[in-house]
Amino acid sequence: MPVKSGCYVPCPKYQSVIIFITFVSMLPRLKQHLDSRFPFLKDKKLLLAVSGGIDSVVLVHLLKELHYNIALAHCNFNLRGEESDGDEAFVRNLALTQKIDINVKHFETKV
Repeated sequence: MPVKSGCYVPCPKYQSVIIFITFVSMLPRLKQHLDSRFPFLKDKKLLLAVSGGIDSVVLVHLLKELHYNIALAHCNFNLRGEESDGDEAFVRNLALTQKIDINVKHFETKV
């Protein structure tokens, strides 16, 4: 696998496998961390801020897999036109396919 500036750049052919392995390895560590430091969260409904980036999307999948009661929040600041709308559509679709409640707020941000 090529390395550039100290960053790992996966081959697209193996990208989904790498993401799956990372997810599987993170799951027990996250469970242990949450159980030991935040046991009270298991009985609460959590509102996750989701941008549509990989970090927030992985967190959604991890918490869903751990059976946490979650809802999603997404802010569309309308800063990048169609890209901002695409992020919103992606997060809405994520909520729909995962059967998770979602709250979306639009902002008319001035640059």
